[in-house]
Amino acid sequence: TILHELNDIAVGKLDESNFSRIQPFLEECVNSESKHGAMAAQEIMKRLLNERAELIKQNGGIGEERSDIEGEQDRVSMSIGPSTALFNMVSSAWLNSGEDSETIAKKNYAILGGMIRLFENSNGDDDIIKPNALSFRLVLESLLAHNDRGMKQRLWETFQLAQKYTIADMQSYMIMIHVLSSVGNEKMAERANMLLREAVEISMSPSPTCIDVDVTIGAKEFYACIKCLVDAGLAQKANDTLSWMIELIVKFGRNEFIVSENEALSSGLFKSVISALA
Repeated sequence: TILHELNDIAVGKLDESNFSRIQPFLEECVNSESKHGAMAAQEIMKRLLNERAELIKQNGGIGEERSDIEGEQDRVSMSIGPSTALFNMVSSAWLNSGEDSETIAKKNYAILGGMIRLFENSNGDDDIIKPNALSFRLVLESLLAHNDRGMKQRLWETFQLAQKYTIADMQSYMIMIHVLSSVGNEKMAERANMLLREAVEISMSPSPTCIDVDVTIGAKEFYACIKCLVDAGLAQKANDTLSWMIELIVKFGRNEFIVSENEALSSGLFKSVISALA
């Protein structure tokens, strides 16, 4: 296998021919949906990280230490190593591995932390390893599956961190809206409402900045948010969000942005909001 072949190649000597086989191998690891595949993907990433460290040493550093890499061969060499896409494939392999949820959450949290450290150590100059929306969503999904006592706080912290480095995707917004809506207190209800509005504004933008604009916020997210506002005693905000939802339904009709006009009109939300306002 490619793992055995890499062991026979000295660190710093990996060429384009060998490197070009790594992504297809990682795809196999993801599709294997096994612990063995995840561990193999992790071993590949360890080798790529060693490769990067050696190449940086050979080229005299990156970022402020060395802002230019002279020569086409040096530029090609520096591209042979870990990347955002490859990191994400390793995280996906763990998420699909069938391993226990605690292990998966820890592995993917560590992978994201490693990406961030590499990016920060490059003084923010190396976009090839900058975590993207998928990098953060894979961690959100891992934490959500684990569902331990501190899960909700770590989800929120991870989502906030995502906003520092990238624009969260719609699936991440959907995860957070439902998680925050389930907490049942005023602070979390307001956060859920804030994210709902952010997500809708992003999806309605003429030039959406998220990577999965085909995934849209729908009636379920509105229902969850409005219900949590009512339960938290924020009746006026619940009414404002419900009114906004109705405006969107009238404006956009039955397109994919709002799942179903009939669902909205036949739900118990009207009754609960009116009762709360009384």
